Amino acid sequence: QLLRDYSTCGSVLVLADGNLTFSASFASQFPSTSLTATVIESYDQFVARYGNPEVVEAIRAQPRARVEFCTDATQLPTEWTGKFSRILMNFPHHGGKTNHRACRRLLSDMFCSIASIMDKSTQLHLALAKGQSGIPFQIDQDRSVVRQTPPDHEKDSWTAIYLAAAHGLVLHRIEEFDPR
Repeated sequence: QLLRDYSTCGSVLVLADGNLTFSASFASQFPSTSLTATVIESYDQFVARYGNPEVVEAIRAQPRARVEFCTDATQLPTEWTGKFSRILMNFPHHGGKTNHRACRRLLSDMFCSIASIMDKSTQLHLALAKGQSGIPFQIDQDRSVVRQTPPDHEKDSWTAIYLAAAHGLVLHRIEEFDPR
């Protein structure tokens, strides 16, 4: 379902893609989808850190894909307002996944910035590691979310659902991340 959605959605923004391998794979799998991949580093900092300029060229080789360097997910450009039908962010963290306070602040700042460029039809797809969402769930055989009890606030989670709600974002669906 979700993969079909990406092939027909029109425009996708991938925020803070680290080494850009996700965006390179996405661009090759969905060549008809307009893709903007972002990283926080400059091009030179990116190459020094990851040593992989080929991945940048692989993205740029796709006719509807581009890479934006020096893009801070907490301060997105206002000219991006309404430009993307889907915004993706996979496994964000603030230099260490166990610094809950810093990660919560990062998520809150990101949600504020993302909400400021979304229009009513934009969807945010956020992938988090198990336990970070603050909502315990299980996936059954047909990949649906199974809940037997109301969601509890987990003190060791990043409380993503509550932080998102504070910026007007509403949880629509939970799915297990499939790296394929």
